[in-house]
Order: sequence, then structure tokens, then C-alpha cells
Amino acid sequence: GIAARYGGEEFAIILPKCSLKKGIDQAVRLKDHLLKSEIRFNQVKIMVTVSIGVAHYPADAKTRVELIERADRAVYRAKDLGRDRIVIAQTMERLGTQRIRRAGDQESK
Repeated sequence: GIAARYGGEEFAIILPKCSLKKGIDQAVRLKDHLLKSEIRFNQVKIMVTVSIGVAHYPADAKTRVELIERADRAVYRAKDLGRDRIVIAQTMERLGTQRIRRAGDQESK
């Protein structure tokens, strides 16, 4: 895979030719490893949180830019849900669509 700093405290990891299941497995292992790690600076323990967004090509996006955007939205959803979690773009979009449909059903009654 390829890892790069994406923003201030954000990193992107690209796993070429990787199935969604294997990508999720990698995300789980990374999250677990980071949460178990103890980071210290000047004798002070630094608390680490991990929010991961997973997007899969081509199911979630047609272009590289769309793929990063979908993963980024999933990361921010993970942060909104309380951090230390993984959000999969496909699941997030599907649940969002179901909520919109339910809200529309309620309005039509």
C-alpha cells in the first residue's frame, strides 16, 4: 500500500487491487494497533483517537478524486459518531438514503 499525509492530522492509505473486505480488515488492524500504542512527549502521555473512512474503487467512485472525497466524508462521519471507529462509505451512503426515504414517507402521511 501507499501511505501519505493528507492534511494536518490526516493520512491517506491507498491499497491497490484490494477487495473491500481486505481493506476493512486492514483498517480494523490499524485502528486496534494505534489505540494500543502509547505515545509520549516530554514524559506526557498523548491520547490518540482514530477515525477511519473506507471507500472502494470502483463501487464508491469513478475517479481518484471522488474516491478520496468519499473516504474523507466517511472519516468525518466517524469523527461525528464519537471517534475511534471506522465508517465504510457504502454503508454510510446506504443508511443516509434509507433515512431520507423514511423522512419522505413520514412527510407524505
